[in-house]
Parts: sequence; C-alpha cells; structure tokens
Amino acid sequence: MDKRKMSPRWTYQIELCECAKISELVPSSYTFEGHTCVPEIYLPFTNDFSDHSGNNVYVRVDNASLTSGAACFDGKSAIAIPAFANMDYGGTFHVHVRYKHLDLTTNLQSLIFNGDCNKSPTLIIGTKMSGNHLSLLTNLNEEKKMWVSSKRPLTDWRDVWLKFERGELILQTNDHTNMAPLNGAIARSECGMKIGWGKGYDNFIGCIDEVSIHRCHPEVTVNKS
Repeated sequence: MDKRKMSPRWTYQIELCECAKISELVPSSYTFEGHTCVPEIYLPFTNDFSDHSGNNVYVRVDNASLTSGAACFDGKSAIAIPAFANMDYGGTFHVHVRYKHLDLTTNLQSLIFNGDCNKSPTLIIGTKMSGNHLSLLTNLNEEKKMWVSSKRPLTDWRDVWLKFERGELILQTNDHTNMAPLNGAIARSECGMKIGWGKGYDNFIGCIDEVSIHRCHPEVTVNKS
C-alpha cells in the first residue's frame, strides 16, 4: 500500500496495515438537539458483516463466521472498526452488545477493546458468565472500573449496555445496573475499535447478535430488520 497515494481524508492504520478513513471529529459539547439520533455504526449481522447505520463504516473481519444471523467467534476471531481511531467520543456515548457465550468461561473475555499496536486502550468491555466488566480512561487521565452481574444461563442471549451521558456512567445487563459519576469524557484512542479481541484478555468465544454505537442519546432501541 503506497501511503503517498492516499486521499487527505484517509490515514494509514498501523494495526490493519492499510488505509482507513479518518473519523469526523466533533467537540465534547456537540449535541444532537433537533436532529434524529442515528448510530455511528450498527452491525446486525443478519446476512453480512456490513455496517447498516447508513454511514457505510468500513469493517474488517478476521476469522469470524455468520451463523443464523449472528457473528460467531472461536477464540481466534476479531472484528476491527478502524474509523474509531482518534475519535472524540463526546459528552454522550452509548454502546450496546447482544451476545451469547459458547463456553463456561471463568476468565474475562473481550467484547469491546480500543487498543492495539502497543497503545493502551481507553475503553474495554469484558464478559464472563457471571457478568460484565468495564474499564475506561477519561480525558482527565482518570481511570474508572465497573462491574455488573448477570444471571443469564449459558444458552440465553444476554445484553450489555454502556451509557455515558450528562456526567453519569452506567453499565447495565439484563438483570442489574451499576452507575457512577464520571468527570470529563472517555479519552480518545489512537487505535480503532475491536470486537471479540483484546490484549491482556481472553478472546471471545461465542456469538454476537448485534452491536450498536451512538454518540447521542438513542430514543428508540435499534432492532434487527
């Protein structure tokens, strides 16, 4: 890949060793008042791995497979979204992942991870059978860790939501909710978002039914069509 031939709106992504479009950066005070809140990316995995948000976000798939309308991971799989590199997550940020474990893991497996190439992540959402872990770094260099439990059996689909809005951080499962104040905002990461992979964590083994990420308050839950 010749980096000299890239458009000014594209950048060379080390972790993918290829060009990727530079994210549209917005200040932390950006709001969507008077506008419809749409996801930055929406992956329903119904028939493909493509983004269905309307933003046509590039998605790279490594060793994941589509099975019955879900993306399945065998512990050696990953989905990369380079457009989130250097993105300003803003004052409102929502992540939803609907997934199912395929093993009785007692170790934390990575669902969402935005580090790579020896760069520390600023956002990690991990999972194990007993619940979900959140670790993030703010733009004030403050680290926040949270845990929320889940009682879903192995065979059931489960949901995890990360919600950051108006200085409040919420981590929620189908069964429980944990919340805490958060000063500042989630810090930018030089790397894109990874699904199912994270350095220092076990890789995910299971299937993901859908992933949605918003930089605004979603008025209605995104449903697969």
